[in-house]
Amino acid sequence: MSTTPPSIALIGAHTTEFSSQLEKAGSRIVTYGSAAELKAASATHDAIALDGEDHGLVDPTHIASLLDAGSVLISSSPGAEFLETLHRVTNTPIDLPAFRPTKERPLMVYKVQEMVHVITPPRSKTNREITGKKVGPDGRISDLPQHAYTVKTPPVDGAYIVQRVRAARERITSPQMKAVATNAGEVYNLDPGNDVAFFKKGVWHRSESAAIDTLAWTRDGHIQKRTSDPNEQQTYNTDWAMAIYAYATDFDPRGQTGDTYDGTIYTYIVHDGQHQRAGDGPVRWCGPNTAAPGSSECAFYFADQIKYSFSDPSGLMTKLTHQPDDNVYEHTKNTFTYNISQSQTMTLFRANKKQTWQFKAQYDKPVAWTSFQLHRDMLNQSDMGFFISYNDYYDIYSDPEFQTDKWWNPGVFDLGKNPHAVRVLPKDNVPIAGLTVFRSTVGKPRVKSELEFVPRAYKSDAWRTDSDESKFTHPYISTTPQAMQSVDTAETLDPEVAATLRSLDSLGDTTEELSQADIDEGIRATQELKAWQDKSLRDLQDLQTTLLSEPDKGWTCQELADFIKRSAPFDGDDGFIVQQTRAVAKECLESIRSMIDNEATRSPRFLREVISTVLTSHLKPLFLANPHPRVNLDSGRKLYEHDGSRPSYQDYLDDQKWKTDGKGCWNTLAWCVTQLQVDDFEALWPMLIPPMMTIMDDHDAGFRIRGIRIAKELIRKVDPRLLKRTGIDSLLSSLIVIVNLPDVFQRIPNSGHYPARLLLSSFAYRAYYYPG
Repeated sequence: MSTTPPSIALIGAHTTEFSSQLEKAGSRIVTYGSAAELKAASATHDAIALDGEDHGLVDPTHIASLLDAGSVLISSSPGAEFLETLHRVTNTPIDLPAFRPTKERPLMVYKVQEMVHVITPPRSKTNREITGKKVGPDGRISDLPQHAYTVKTPPVDGAYIVQRVRAARERITSPQMKAVATNAGEVYNLDPGNDVAFFKKGVWHRSESAAIDTLAWTRDGHIQKRTSDPNEQQTYNTDWAMAIYAYATDFDPRGQTGDTYDGTIYTYIVHDGQHQRAGDGPVRWCGPNTAAPGSSECAFYFADQIKYSFSDPSGLMTKLTHQPDDNVYEHTKNTFTYNISQSQTMTLFRANKKQTWQFKAQYDKPVAWTSFQLHRDMLNQSDMGFFISYNDYYDIYSDPEFQTDKWWNPGVFDLGKNPHAVRVLPKDNVPIAGLTVFRSTVGKPRVKSELEFVPRAYKSDAWRTDSDESKFTHPYISTTPQAMQSVDTAETLDPEVAATLRSLDSLGDTTEELSQADIDEGIRATQELKAWQDKSLRDLQDLQTTLLSEPDKGWTCQELADFIKRSAPFDGDDGFIVQQTRAVAKECLESIRSMIDNEATRSPRFLREVISTVLTSHLKPLFLANPHPRVNLDSGRKLYEHDGSRPSYQDYLDDQKWKTDGKGCWNTLAWCVTQLQVDDFEALWPMLIPPMMTIMDDHDAGFRIRGIRIAKELIRKVDPRLLKRTGIDSLLSSLIVIVNLPDVFQRIPNSGHYPARLLLSSFAYRAYYYPG
């Protein structure tokens, strides 16, 4: 990489600290007051950093000239017009305005031989836990205590910017470099050239670093020591490039929708890059006698699992192929060799948008991993994932929990040496490769990329440390920290939001294994429930960190609704919610409400929009399978006996999805009701009443009480005439009388159904005699 100091032009409200960071990292700084000053100077810069609004940089010709001259455009908190113009000029399939760049997460764009490259710096998850395995002299494997540690991403500061600019300039200026990297034996014919319409291309870079701030063992024999010294922190660098090619075939897509378009949109995504340990980092071998690789008693960290995946949360794209095939490979010594081969003839349009022609898209590439084997993640038809797993001294894919003796007997240990040593492990230089092809119609899919890696550390029995208990005289130890590095998205999802939401999305997996009877009887000591509770707490703490770190970010309605969807279920007194989780959930909801109120100063109905999104996207699907037999789903009005569309009570009580798939959804509904204002209820009535009545009229007394609590709050707030007009007043009255039973008093003495009954009577009276 070139050592020539890069020239960086600053436009906008850059801080003195940021300028100093750039200079300290080896760049030359030139400051301009506006884009007009930059243009008048006629100077060429390696990068132009725009901060805050547009500063006049909205002329398509000017932006195109900067990119053509080889400048890297860096934008943080820019104006919408700049992003829209940049998107039109680059003609990339990546929706640049949707990234919403900030100072902490700037957007970087440059061009190499007509190929636009986009860099987005995602964030890492932090505060993970590690579990260890130790082996006794009898070969028995047991767990070590868990220890907290963090995997952190260095800040996006001046040093980060200079590093990325240098890498971009290397690609832009080197004659031997291509717009997209190719390797020996690779056939890369995916670009139909310039005489084509309805075609877009671009490269999305995931360029990032992650540092582990914990030493697995120190030279003086201590386990899991935190360090703030960067010279002691193990650092991993990842450069994952996704070259995206989008083709509209067969028919002109202009003016068409997903329902009317008769053609097909094909999206090819070529994955390329490297995941590797920083070359200037600290040594990974240590012990009381030597730090020589292959002779020392300890080694850390070694990444034995890397996962990279790409998905379409919107479900608009259907996966056609996902290569290489993990079942087709050659295994020679410790090398696994695969092949990618894809060709397709398409009918494309010429640039005049009238004539058509045949284009053969072709991509072939041999792929090899030394000491690593490929496994594919075939989740569904709209996403894909690759697992690159270590398979040499041991096979991590076959024994992910280290339950067999393969990893230690002899596994990673050289028992022929005295003292016993850790064998030489790979250098953490793992290539990224793959091809995914999607098919879709006209639309705007949301895409998400995810990167994970799992580093390990090993210590032989020859070195006694404070991790060794006296009863084990010959322990071997493998710590297994699971580091989810980052998630990033394009289109409508924010990168960090996706990281948090992906983790929280998995909460439903465990709840489906727990019966409602278990929860109601208070069986909290089961392993499944305890594991789920612990994970729920960690995920909510991650969400809380996200909310507190960027309170003024300007989250979208959908993003805030997703936050509510995942935190409100824990804002209740159910047996599956532990006290600490409830406290964190409440704090998250308070932060969310504060963000909504801030946005409401510009959009008065923003609260209603967010609550409406929660009700329609989360709650409504849960209750559709079990509509209340006396409530109209479309209007929220009471259905009467003569209405032939009424479902039966038997259908209503069968397969209650809202219980099995929506643990805590009643708490979410309760939170929504408490947040609404009087004039919000009528607009949201069809979304509020059906689920509330379903919960109130459940055969389980506990759920009936939960429903009454929600009704109590609704009755306190709503205009009584709305209750009367929709017939819900009489329906509520009958249900509250029905649950006035001794078993309810015994089960939940302080249920609050008396106040609800009295409030209902009061409001019914007002509804009948309300003046005017």
